[in-house]
Amino acid sequence: METLDKAHTIQEGVKKFLNGIVDLHFREDTPGGCLVVLSVLEREQHEAETVMMLEHIVEHMQKTLQSRIKQAQDAGQLSGEIKARRVSTSIVAAATGIMVMGKAGFSRTSLRTVSDTICSLLSPEQT
Repeated sequence: METLDKAHTIQEGVKKFLNGIVDLHFREDTPGGCLVVLSVLEREQHEAETVMMLEHIVEHMQKTLQSRIKQAQDAGQLSGEIKARRVSTSIVAAATGIMVMGKAGFSRTSLRTVSDTICSLLSPEQT
C-alpha cells in the first residue's frame, strides 16, 4: 500500500495500485500474479491460520484504502458524500477481479480498462 502513500492524489494512488496488480500478473518473475490474491481465491484449501492471515491482508488493504479516501475527502479532493468504506471495498473487489480476469486470459489492455474505469469513479467530476 506504499503506492497510495507516495501518490499526490487518491486517484493517482488507486490507479498505480490497480495497474501494479495488472503488471504483476504479466511479469516474467511473477507469472499468474499475486500469490496472496490467488491464495484467497482458494482459501478452502488452506489451514485456518493461513486463512486468517490472508483475510487480515485483504482487510488491511481495504482499511488502508478507506483511510486514504477519507484523507482525500478532508483535503477536498473527493466529495464528503462518497462512502469511503463502500468505495474501498469496491476497489479491493476490483483488484481481486483483475487477478481473476488475468488468470482467465484477459489481455493487459482489458485489465487496464477495468483499472481506468474504477479510477474514473474517483474523479472530481464524478464526486
